[in-house]
Amino acid sequence: MKKQSNTPEKTVKKEPHSSYIEQFSACAELETRLIPDIHGGGKPAMKKVAFPLLAVPKDMDALQKRFGCPANVLFTSAFGITISIWGADTKAFFPTGGGQWPVLVEWTPEMPLKELLAKRKKQQELVLSGKGYSYADCVRDTEPGVSAFFDGPDDPEAEIGDDALAFRMTAGKNGTFQMECRYRADQYSEKILRQFTDSFSACLLSMGKAETVGELAFLTDAQLKETDSFNPGPFSEDPDLTLLDAFRENVKRFPDHPAVVFQDTTLTYAQLDQLTDNLAAHIATLVKPGGVVAIILN
Repeated sequence: MKKQSNTPEKTVKKEPHSSYIEQFSACAELETRLIPDIHGGGKPAMKKVAFPLLAVPKDMDALQKRFGCPANVLFTSAFGITISIWGADTKAFFPTGGGQWPVLVEWTPEMPLKELLAKRKKQQELVLSGKGYSYADCVRDTEPGVSAFFDGPDDPEAEIGDDALAFRMTAGKNGTFQMECRYRADQYSEKILRQFTDSFSACLLSMGKAETVGELAFLTDAQLKETDSFNPGPFSEDPDLTLLDAFRENVKRFPDHPAVVFQDTTLTYAQLDQLTDNLAAHIATLVKPGGVVAIILN
């Protein structure tokens, strides 16, 4: 991959231990963040971990040829789409290059991938030339009507704070990429960071065939194989079948198969059926027939 003198890679190329590729940092209060999977994890402590990416240089070369944009536009776009998906959103705001350059990635499922990358490329050109697109612009586009100043993190080894989660891509000597994660161990587990890194890899690789953002993939082949095992048999094609009907069908056919997996906990269809029946019975003692029950999904 060619490196231009005005790209973020060149600016931070001096790191001796690895070839710098791209850095995605947290930014004040409006940054796009991963939802912590650890609560009440004890005393704040910073840790670092690195995971290999499935995408390799030849994959990036093919993507650059297909879309006609530099690697960092592809990386930041894929990162923005992936982290917004994880946050159940359609936009992501974060700084790169050690906090020097703001990035806003906004999309719809129908949006052509070429259009999204062209917008991101133009945004980056404005930032690097100093002719436009500042942090204030990012904040304005992220939440119109909000007036605030946001400064990117100057030091990747900054004090522990609420925004202590950063990702950095590096290239190893064997021609592979890896994602380095600096994170608060009282908020995030290595497992969720690995899963996010795998999603990012899947997104990058699926850019090779996808035409729209909605066609991108966020599960690796291994993850797809695991989820496919949840429904080992063919599903009924009855168009009138509700989600509850489908669940009850699986309870009868595959009671001992996994229905829910979260971290190190797995519930079978039979166990989940029992738990939901217990919850429904409890709600019935509190709410009269026809009453409204609010459900929060997070």
